[in-house]
This record gives sequence, C-alpha cells and structure tokens, in this order.
Amino acid sequence: MDRILTFFKSFFIAQITLFILIAPLFSAGKYPAVDAVSSATSLSVKISFPENITLTVFGKVKNIYHLNSKYLSTLSTVRIRTKEADRDGRVTGAYSYIAIPVNFLFEGIKPLKTSTDLFDRPLDLIITFISKTGQKSHFSYGELTMCNDSNPVSLAYYKEPVLPSKEPEKYTKNRDTKPLSGLKLICPRDKYTNRYLDNVISIKFSLPKSSDTILPKLAKGKKCNSNKLFYIKGGKKFESSYSGVKIEKYTNWIRIGHGRGIKSKSPESVTGYSLRDFLFKNFGENGPDDFYLFVGCDGYRSIFSWSEIFRTYEGGKMILITKRNGLPTDKDITLGIIGDFFVDRDIHGLSFVEKITISKK
Repeated sequence: MDRILTFFKSFFIAQITLFILIAPLFSAGKYPAVDAVSSATSLSVKISFPENITLTVFGKVKNIYHLNSKYLSTLSTVRIRTKEADRDGRVTGAYSYIAIPVNFLFEGIKPLKTSTDLFDRPLDLIITFISKTGQKSHFSYGELTMCNDSNPVSLAYYKEPVLPSKEPEKYTKNRDTKPLSGLKLICPRDKYTNRYLDNVISIKFSLPKSSDTILPKLAKGKKCNSNKLFYIKGGKKFESSYSGVKIEKYTNWIRIGHGRGIKSKSPESVTGYSLRDFLFKNFGENGPDDFYLFVGCDGYRSIFSWSEIFRTYEGGKMILITKRNGLPTDKDITLGIIGDFFVDRDIHGLSFVEKITISKK
C-alpha cells in the first residue's frame, strides 16, 4: 500500500513540474517555440481580418451585395510580395501583403444579364473598384476571373515592407511604410501601380456602350468562319491591316475551358500576329482609359483592358492565331489568350474589334 501511495505521489509531482516548465510557452496565446525553431515572421502565420470593414458590390449583378468583416474574413487569403514602381517609372518599394484574391470574392457574386443584352455571359463587363475618396480603377471581368493563379489582382488588408537582412533598421527605400487603414487593391501583374487603390469601399459591374448596330448578337450553336477582321473606331468600321505586325510563336499550350474542361489532346503550338502590335498599328495611340471589345461571327464577346494588354507580362502572350500545330488557319481568325488559365476569352471566327474609351468621371 505504501509503495502505491509513493508511486502516485511521485507521478503527481512530476506532472506539476512539467506543467510549470511548459506553461510559459503558451502564455498570452503566443507560440515562441515556433518562432525559435522556424524564425516565423508575422506574414508566416494567420493575420486576423480587421473589424469594421464594409464592401458593396453593385451594378450589373443579380443582387446588391453588402459585405462586412465577418463575411470577408471567411474567404481564403494569399501572401503576395510586390516590387512597385509609379507611373513615372520610379521604384517606390517592395512590400508583402496578406490579401483576398478578387476571383475568390467573385465566386459568390452573380453577374446580371438580361434578354435585351446581345451577349449572355459576363465576359464583356467592365469592373470598377471605387475608393472612399471616389477614385476609380478599371478592369475587364475576364482578367480577374479567367487568368492564371500567379499574382492575382487582390484586396489586401495587411501590409509590411520587405526589408534587407542587413541593417533593416537603416533601410529607407520603401516609401510607403504606413499600415493599411482599409482594403487596398493591388495589381501585382501590372508594370506600374496606376491601378493600385487605397481604401476600396465598393465594386461596380457595368456593361459599356458598344456599336451594337454593327456588331452581331450571340447566336448559340452557329457554325461560321471569318477571314476578315474589321476594327471599329468612332462608330465606323474599317478593314484591319496586318502590314508590319510582328509574328509570334508559343508552344506547350494546353487549352482548358471553364465549362467543359480540357480541350487539348496534347500540348499545342500556335503562331500568330502579336495583339499588342496589331492594336497599335490599327488604332494608333492607346491609353489606360481604353478597352477593346472583340466579337466573333457568332456574336461571342470578350473585352480587355488596355492595362492588361500593354502593361502585363501576360498581355505579351495574346495573339491572332494564323497556325495551329503547324497547320494554317487561313479560313478563320482566332483570338488566342495564351497566358490565361481558361480559354473562355478565346474567340473563333473573330470578326470585329472595337476600341471603347471609358469616362474618367
């Protein structure tokens, strides 16, 4: 009996001692043991979503969405590091953000198309982010939803400057060191920070005005080809010129559709005219307020922003296809967006392209 009592007494003392030793490791909800082993930074662990954030989504959507911190905090986040330069080409710093990719947010937003619209899908919509002070930043719906997953356009709620390992306390090359006070729109693919926007409070879906008396209405299932491409400028159409437009080739292209999955039997090679060069040759000067609406002979549509075409790496991989797997496509013109994850913005039987300049108001 004495031996049993001695055993339990020793066991109890051992448990109390162990608790005293490890309790400080878990005090105040911190995990110093993790920091000691992994040197984890604040961006390596979960950052709580701030309170009192609201975001309204309106316009060409089925409902007006009023999103608060409680809802936004349930969405998945990513860590994104950016190297930033302003519109004058001056480097303004490097930063790490915790952010919600916009395409994650849009999974729960339903665009609205009516029976009077010539196209029944959202790929011809313009998305406008609006700040607390009324500033705006514009995108095509497709560049936010059909793109690949690297460096997505995102709404950030936490930011830290990227610092060098040597003498970080003396580093002064990050110009913006203030913490975020709301949602910040970041565009890591863009060459410059023109479309970055502080304190975003709303997002508008809109359908731009186009030359619908010239452009065909969507005819589902229509079989057609196009060997001529017209461009529309000032409400008038002109036959496009390919004179002097650069030819580019891409390989290892695997086509996958958003609705029906993989289309390629094997990786494909395509050759065609550079879209950047084509637009410049036919439309002349272009700028950040311009969008380009592409329409097929069957009425299928896709709209693109000037910024995504001319100021992103992916924009350099957009072509008008003339050869697929070495075979010419003389009887058809196809818009190929090689850098997208999904091919839903590609257009077979491409017949028209219209430049649309949005209002700065």
